[in-house]
Amino acid sequence: MKHSKAAIAGGLLISGFLTAGPVTAQVNHPADRHDVSGMPADRSTPAERAQTRALNNQILHSNAAADAKAAADKARYEQERANYAEQNARYQDAMRRHAMQERDYRDRRQTYEALRARYAAERAAYRRHEWPRHHWATLDRDTHPVGERVALVSGAHVGTVSDEIRNPEGRVEALEVHLDNGERVWIDASDIRYSREDGVLMTDLDRRDLRAMSEERL
Repeated sequence: MKHSKAAIAGGLLISGFLTAGPVTAQVNHPADRHDVSGMPADRSTPAERAQTRALNNQILHSNAAADAKAAADKARYEQERANYAEQNARYQDAMRRHAMQERDYRDRRQTYEALRARYAAERAAYRRHEWPRHHWATLDRDTHPVGERVALVSGAHVGTVSDEIRNPEGRVEALEVHLDNGERVWIDASDIRYSREDGVLMTDLDRRDLRAMSEERL
């Protein structure tokens, strides 16, 4: 009978010990929490949460900087593309104008040569006056006669240079003169001189011959 009471008392003691174990654990670790899957729940400290916020802010700032750089790069690319398009348009326009000028120059040269050939037979009969005693020079590559007035040997002005024809070396071959009477005439460079001192252009042709030359038409 004594042994039975002792066994019962021991069993109760063990049972009480086992029962007290989980209670003590819950009391000593109140922060232990588990999610539905049995994994420990978040137990981050205030310092860890602050570090997390700092990292998140750093990521946001990095993303914002990257977005700003991407926007700046795109804007620079668009500007460079626009500049290239504008430069290319100017280049193409210059090429078109150059081609037009070349065609126009060929047309004018053909006109001059055709007219020159037409009155070639009369050239020997043109009246030419002697050049006055002055420092007159033939036209060279550095001469820019367009827009200059043309005078006779007598000193009277007869017209203004409106165009020129040059050889491949750049030397003037002929001048187109817009006469004061409204007509136009081509004069060979051999019939033109200019003063190095004042830049005055002079022709040794007679006024009547200039008028006859201007009446030639293709």
